[in-house]
Amino acid sequence: MKLLYTTVAMLCLISTGLAAKPAPNSLEGTQNCCHTVKKGKGHRLCADGTAGTPYCGKGPCNALGCACKGGCRKK
Repeated sequence: MKLLYTTVAMLCLISTGLAAKPAPNSLEGTQNCCHTVKKGKGHRLCADGTAGTPYCGKGPCNALGCACKGGCRKK
């Protein structure tokens, strides 16, 4: 039972750390990221109203949706 509580506590701590915003001096914190926003029934759109593919960069983005070539799609 103690192992179960320890495991649950560790998972909670890990998920909290993953959900936190990136540090300002980290790679993700210093680059412009082009993420979609949720609109309605699971539709994920960019600022210009188009669907994300999967991110909203004008060109290709890295795996985190940051450092997109050409910047982000705007209104």
